[in-house]
This record gives sequence, C-alpha cells and structure tokens, in this order.
Amino acid sequence: MKKIKFYYGCAIFAAFTAMVLSATSCKKTEQTVTPAPPSNEFLTTVLFQCINTNAPYDTTTSLWRDLTPNGSNPPDTSKALLHFRKNASYKCMVFILDESGTPAAQLADTAHFNINTISPSTNNVTTEIRARQNYHLICFTMTPAALNSNLTVTRTDYDNNTPALQVGLDDNVTTLSPTAGRMEVVLHHQPNVKNGSCEPGSIDFDVTYGVTIN
Repeated sequence: MKKIKFYYGCAIFAAFTAMVLSATSCKKTEQTVTPAPPSNEFLTTVLFQCINTNAPYDTTTSLWRDLTPNGSNPPDTSKALLHFRKNASYKCMVFILDESGTPAAQLADTAHFNINTISPSTNNVTTEIRARQNYHLICFTMTPAALNSNLTVTRTDYDNNTPALQVGLDDNVTTLSPTAGRMEVVLHHQPNVKNGSCEPGSIDFDVTYGVTIN
C-alpha cells in the first residue's frame, strides 16, 4: 500500500514540477528577429541605351565598365558616350551586368547591343534590380546648366510600394537645343528607407556618361 502511495506522490510531484517549468517558460521575453537588409548587388558594367521614338534607327548606347571593382584598375569609360538629336524623344533603358566571369571576347559592346544575346557567362543584374525594385532608385544629374536645360530624363517605371514609387530602369529622354555635357547616373540601394528621393540608403553604382546633342 505504501508503494502505491509513493508512486502516486511522485506523480503529483512530477505534475507540479511540469506546471512550474511550463509557467517559467511562458514568462520568457518574446524577441522579434528582424532580417538583415539585402546587401548591395555586385556589378561590373552599366549600359544606357536609348532609341528615338520617331526614328528607331537612331539609337545611342553608352557603356561604363569596371572589371576590377577593388580599384586595382580604373573603369573603362572609352564607350561611355551618348549622342542625341535635338528636339527629339527617346525611350531608354538601364542595363546592369556582372561580367566578372565573362571571357574578353564575349563582353558586351555598344554596337548592336541586345540584352537577349549577352554571353551565357554574364549575369544580368538588371533582373535582380527589377525583382528588388521596392528598394532601388536610379537618379540622373546633368551638368553643366546648359545640358540640364536641354535634356530631360523622366522615369517611367514604378515599384510595388504604397504609394508606388519610381525606379528608373525605364526612362524617357527629351532633348531641345544642341549642347554637350555629362550625365551622372546613380543607383541608390534603399531597403526600408525608400521614399522617392535620392538621399537615403547606400550606392550600388555611380557612373558618368559624356553627352552631346546635335
């Protein structure tokens, strides 16, 4: 009889201990784990391609490339040039590539550039930026003032934020009088801080193209 009472007492003690442990566990402070913001994209090459909306044969493509992002060699800007006609409208697109593993003979070129025929060893980072458009913004700055007055870039693509904010991979360019200067193109990386302005976040790339309007 005592043996039965002993086991019964143990069962009561075990149940009480379990209740205490359960209560203690419930009192633990809950913690919210916030995922780290996505890191900056790796890229080597930025192209800006524009097609005259009234004369499709009038196409201009500029290319900026840096195959050594660690700074061991300067960027190749030999083809970072844009040639526009005066009083014209252009439909433009920004293309972003990672050519770090691309053979020299297969690197993108400004002559007849087509994003659909790039080398299989080239990573089309543009698709990644489109997929992450909610925290990316491309900003354009024209200098000197004469170029800024005669060339306008208007972003035409929007992200999925509420309200929707511009992205800048797709753009319209309009030109007026002949002039020349420089266009700075900057891709801003803005996870959780995108608000439509160029100030927040870090920078994925900052490239400059020479511009002429004839």
